[in-house]
Amino acid sequence: MSQRTFQTHQYSILCGWDRPLQGYFLVIEDKDQDDPIYSNLDEPTPHPKVFDLFEAVLKRFGIVLPDDILIALYVDKVKNIGNSITNWGDIKALQTSQMAFSMGEHREFIHDQFVKQGLKRPYVIAYPDDTGPELLIKLLQEPLRKNQPIIIYPTGDRKLTQPTPETVQ
Repeated sequence: MSQRTFQTHQYSILCGWDRPLQGYFLVIEDKDQDDPIYSNLDEPTPHPKVFDLFEAVLKRFGIVLPDDILIALYVDKVKNIGNSITNWGDIKALQTSQMAFSMGEHREFIHDQFVKQGLKRPYVIAYPDDTGPELLIKLLQEPLRKNQPIIIYPTGDRKLTQPTPETVQ
């Protein structure tokens, strides 16, 4: 199984893809308690095929996962990853700094997954963290007009002066 861990000020979270059971798992521990406050094993469907259900659980605890972790979890499922451990550290630091998992490193893999599912290759927009919404909206007009899937991600690099749209054909 893949094991991805991260922390908040109050919680320690373990999640990932369970290769033998072909589903995701999630455990949340409160740093002030000995037993987990949430375990997927208490659910009627303990190992769902999509992580959306667990995203809702995390939101109940005030936790919103950065896109990089969600992409990594998706890649774990698609590649059927086993025996992998990644500690993402403090989630606040993840949300405000450049991520350890770079969309750029996995762009072709993600594009291939779109194609395998019969979808168009996505239109990718990379942008610096301080980009204004007006510019992003302007950049989205073309892919929306073409009904093309879109992936938008922050580069974590404030040195860029404007977003860099790119389309992989």
